Formats: sequence, C-alpha cells, structure tokens
Amino acid sequence: MKTPSQRTLSPFLASILVLAVLSLLCVGCQTTKGFGRDVQHVGEKIEGKN
Repeated sequence: MKTPSQRTLSPFLASILVLAVLSLLCVGCQTTKGFGRDVQHVGEKIEGKN
C-alpha cells in the first residue's frame, strides 16, 4: 500500500519530467535553427568564391 507522500510525489515527478522534456525540445529547436543559419552562411561564402 502506498503512503500519502508516495501518492503526491508521483504527479510531482511526472510534472518535472514533462517540463524537462519540453525544455529540451525547445532548446533543440533553437540550436537547429542556428546551425541551419551557419550552414547557409557558409554555403553563400562558398558560392561567392566561384
């Protein structure tokens, strides 16, 4: 049988886990956008030299 502290801890941990995953997804999107801009800039430099 679960104690009262175990019942309240599970939803709390689930909330923390969901927030952590969402944060990582948001950070990953920003990093991907920045990487895409860098690759585009390098491609423009390469095309300009030819």
